[in-house]
Amino acid sequence: MLMVGTQHGLYTTDLFNTSTWRRIVAKNITSLDFMLDPNLIYWTDGKRMNRFSMHNGVIKDMPFGHDDFASVEDLAVDWIGDKIYWIDAMHDGIYIGDLPSERRVKIIDKNLDSLRAIVVSHSEG
Repeated sequence: MLMVGTQHGLYTTDLFNTSTWRRIVAKNITSLDFMLDPNLIYWTDGKRMNRFSMHNGVIKDMPFGHDDFASVEDLAVDWIGDKIYWIDAMHDGIYIGDLPSERRVKIIDKNLDSLRAIVVSHSEG
């Protein structure tokens, strides 16, 4: 499956039949990632982080975190450690969130300027 985020929504398609696109709710997607099991898609619109369950083809809205994020530039899901990492561009910081408890902690905030992207090594978590 291929997922694409745009101003107008989150779209998925089968890589073997790209003529059919399926639109999933959401708007102004600036970053997205997924957790293969249990089929969760995480995305940000720059201000909030959200997640959708695609278990058995059913889409269920499950907002993550709080509405007080200043400027979420990018996010990455660690499906081994059950964590999510994100960049708050306004405060030049990197945060980690524990997915089961939804607790968050700022882990890096020194000597950072103009953060843009983040990725997690899935082989090490």
